[in-house]
Amino acid sequence: TLVFFEKYWKEKDLILLGENMHGDGSTIKAKLKLIKYLHEQLGFDVLAMECAGFYQSVRLMNDVKQQKAQIE
Repeated sequence: TLVFFEKYWKEKDLILLGENMHGDGSTIKAKLKLIKYLHEQLGFDVLAMECAGFYQSVRLMNDVKQQKAQIE
């Protein structure tokens, strides 16, 4: 279903994703699916995120690295 975007994003070096408001569960799930597609299908390998708190960002990254958390 995300193949539609490939023709627009295939040759891009940078893609910015936004949202209407923070904390909307369905938007977060959709964004995670999109990020996974960008990485697995189009080869994007860097992710920079705005985060409300630095501590939460560091903790999330550590949890992902230690496989305590995963992106589905």
